[in-house]
Amino acid sequence: MSYHTHSWYDVEHAPITADVIIYKEGDKAVAKDSKGRIIEEGTDHLEVIQNAIALASRYTDLIVVFKGRFKITDTVVIPEPKIKLILCGGHLYAEQAIEYMFEYSYTNVNRQLIISNMSIVNTPHTRQSGFIHIIGPSTSSLTPQSIVVKNIMCINCHPLVTVENNVSGAIFENIRAYFSSASPAYDISKPLIKLCATVPEHKPRYNIFKHMIITTYSPSGYPAGRIISLEPGGSNIFESIDISCNNEVYETIYVDSNSWNNKFIALNMSDIANTTDSFLGESHIYIDGRENMFMGCQINGINNKIIKFGPNAVRNAFIGCKYAVSGTIESESSHPQIFIGNTPWDNTTITYDTTIKQNSIILDQTLDSLMGSIGVISDISNLPSSGSFVGQTYAVYDSGLGKWVLKVWDGSSWQTIGA
Repeated sequence: MSYHTHSWYDVEHAPITADVIIYKEGDKAVAKDSKGRIIEEGTDHLEVIQNAIALASRYTDLIVVFKGRFKITDTVVIPEPKIKLILCGGHLYAEQAIEYMFEYSYTNVNRQLIISNMSIVNTPHTRQSGFIHIIGPSTSSLTPQSIVVKNIMCINCHPLVTVENNVSGAIFENIRAYFSSASPAYDISKPLIKLCATVPEHKPRYNIFKHMIITTYSPSGYPAGRIISLEPGGSNIFESIDISCNNEVYETIYVDSNSWNNKFIALNMSDIANTTDSFLGESHIYIDGRENMFMGCQINGINNKIIKFGPNAVRNAFIGCKYAVSGTIESESSHPQIFIGNTPWDNTTITYDTTIKQNSIILDQTLDSLMGSIGVISDISNLPSSGSFVGQTYAVYDSGLGKWVLKVWDGSSWQTIGA
């Protein structure tokens, strides 16, 4: 394809040119190349789209622009491009239940796939259709490809994204997703965003999910499944994601025992209902992996359980987070976890279980005691009946002992140092 006749602008107003444009003429979908020649046309929109994007295996650089609303009756299988494939624009809607609207499986390195500026709709919500399934090679060596999925609106797409096997370097950005679990077809066992590997050591790694808004509607009796699930995944980044659910939700974030070094940064999970239904998950966040980090997140709870660590959890850190509800942080692990500078909202209380208090580093709510700013109480009768946070410390004059002592709140009582 030697020259281009079709122009298009993406959301950043950067002009691109189209090698193939797919548009509507009445009920027909029509695909034309850059010379205006018809590649494919017909009322079977899926067949037209599939045959048009198949050119990606023949040409080193293929840009396909969609204009219009297209009916999808089965999965669009994206071919592994010779070098680069860009799919841009359009409104695709599932006409029936489809496991995924898009599936991309690859084995080679140094290929580029970009999907951008699309609306993906599954209506009505009484049937289930997912958005995209990406399958990497089942090999232990890193096989990076440039995969970018951005500027996407998804309505009632569940699962949203599934990344499987050894996928690295994929970016999912500026995605707005809304779905309802009020359907008998909804499968609670399928997470909304899932990273997994058929062989655990081949983890999806170095993938980035950022600038996403996820809204779920879950009426009574139809709980939402896990929102983010790593089964396993390593060194992935989840940044600036707003997650809200009006009612019942299974564990919002699940990190299994083979997942490590994942970063969760500035996630807002405060608008997830703090349900008390007994059939739901162990906690709002469940972690059984190692060295995962949550920074600047707003966190809610399930059954008043904020965070639970599994038996294999090691050195996971929560730094500068905000707890939106009163609740507990529990652990089945004898290994240390780390809590620094986390604070509860007004009128909320966080309780750490005995295992956490005995094994972990807890410097929450304030670092004043480390900076020489310990509260001073000259009369022990003025000591508050309870502390505001674990580790809160006062220098107190104990008239019964006739000397100054330190009083440290352990979450349930004041412990005396220096008696």
